[in-house]
Amino acid sequence: MNETETKTDLVSSTLSLISSADLTPTEHWLLKRFICHAVDPEYAAQYVARRIEAHAPNDVEGVLRDLKSEWKQVVQTFSQRVDVPLGLEGLVRRRDSDQCCLGGSMVDPSARGVSRAEPAWIIPPNIFHDGQLVPEGSLCPLLDAYLTPAKVSQLQTKLSDMSHERALENLWLLSPGAHSAFRAGHIQVVASTSAGEWTDQAELQLKDGNSAKYYVASTHPKDYKDFPLSDGTTFAGFQHFKIDTVDPATYCLPSPTLFRTHYRIASALQLFHVEDLIAAGWPRPSTFACGKSTLQILRRCWHLVPKAVRVRAYQLLSHLGEYLYPLETGTVVKRLPVGLYMKIVGRSQQNEGMALRLVEQHTSIPAPLCIDEYHDGENRILIMTTVQGQTLHNVFHRMSYPERRQLSVDLKTVVDQIRTVPNQTSFRFANTLGGAICDQRAGILGPFNEESDFSSQLLPEYTPTETREAAALVLSRPHRSFFTHSDLHWTNLMISGGRLNGVVDWEFAGYYPEYWEFTKAMYGIINHPELEKIHWDAFGDVYKDELEVERRLWHESPFGL
Repeated sequence: MNETETKTDLVSSTLSLISSADLTPTEHWLLKRFICHAVDPEYAAQYVARRIEAHAPNDVEGVLRDLKSEWKQVVQTFSQRVDVPLGLEGLVRRRDSDQCCLGGSMVDPSARGVSRAEPAWIIPPNIFHDGQLVPEGSLCPLLDAYLTPAKVSQLQTKLSDMSHERALENLWLLSPGAHSAFRAGHIQVVASTSAGEWTDQAELQLKDGNSAKYYVASTHPKDYKDFPLSDGTTFAGFQHFKIDTVDPATYCLPSPTLFRTHYRIASALQLFHVEDLIAAGWPRPSTFACGKSTLQILRRCWHLVPKAVRVRAYQLLSHLGEYLYPLETGTVVKRLPVGLYMKIVGRSQQNEGMALRLVEQHTSIPAPLCIDEYHDGENRILIMTTVQGQTLHNVFHRMSYPERRQLSVDLKTVVDQIRTVPNQTSFRFANTLGGAICDQRAGILGPFNEESDFSSQLLPEYTPTETREAAALVLSRPHRSFFTHSDLHWTNLMISGGRLNGVVDWEFAGYYPEYWEFTKAMYGIINHPELEKIHWDAFGDVYKDELEVERRLWHESPFGL
């Protein structure tokens, strides 16, 4: 075995040791990232392995939690705010045209709701003033393990030079909201080369003439809501931006090396933020939420009002919702006051409304109640109630292992109830009204009485012979027809207090072969074994052959991923 293979084995074995330790999901994630995101993963893995072996080989969890606690102390030094001297503030304002580097446009800072951009250090210049991070300090070996001693020495050198020319490499302008998010690790910034990667040439390219270097900025929207920029807009998760300089000798651009260091630290800061959220507990559900029976009574009373008056009320609520909930107003779905949502159901037409009525009539599944439907020009509008909670997509990282196991149990209960909805159409495979199925995986097809007709539509003419034969072998098996949500994606599962609290977005619902609920739930899940496990535990391995065929078809058909 050569040296490279030995190092790779060390990383793998250390990651496996962390995975097997009795820790929380966030602790597993933090410690694995400490190794995988390190400048030299082998060096970091060696450090972790030495600590386990030297301190308490029989108490791996204790050693790892001590390491995590020390790592939190280290990364928090990078989150501190440090004042910028007035002289340097003037220089960075002149270089960045006195505007937030993420905002992109000049505005009147006196305008209502708009704050003037403020200078921000990329890396606080005093992090090595902490006695624990100096070369002989107790936390220095940990930082060395993550960045390597050479990178730490380079960072010390950069931060020790506070001359105007060097200090500008560590400064940029941000709106107050963006600055807070950046300090807390909610924004990560990378300098992008033509190949989209970091190279040793990136620093030189920044100083080449008056040209600006593009960066990519990203937040973690699942943990941090959109925040205002200096131009009054909001930063929505991912964007490109650039910083120009008219005189690189006097107003040098920010250092990609410092941005890269922050990028590595930000990941850990973000996860410690998640730990704090978990420690604070789940948000309490609204105390003003009405029960299903109350909503049904209110709906019955509301429908005594003439429809023209109701439609006018929805239109007024729509305008009010755009003002009150600007971040929840999309082109298809809008949040309205009084616990309602408005949806343009262009693809599903009457199907989603009927699906909601069937679910309401035949199950106890927490789902939106269909309040009203009407036409607005060429658009059909569905008015429905909200479901309390947050999407699984937004909170999965916060869920403990027991909560994830319970989610599988709850999801199985939901699917069992969905399957009790009777088929009152004249077709075995159709939408809720007996019409054509509309599904983002299958397209528009049917209705059918024979499963073979349904299955044949999943196989384009140019499907490879090997795949066609494998599909024919599996899909020719007889499958029952069941009412199916057909989109149990994690953006459609609502979580409240760590439990499944409802299912939304029923536009693709209909009557499908029994395996479809499972295979469609797995549709689009890539490199997310924890989420896949939720569905495997809920459905079992009954449809594993169908999933294998479907996955081949996803990648070989025009309806693939």
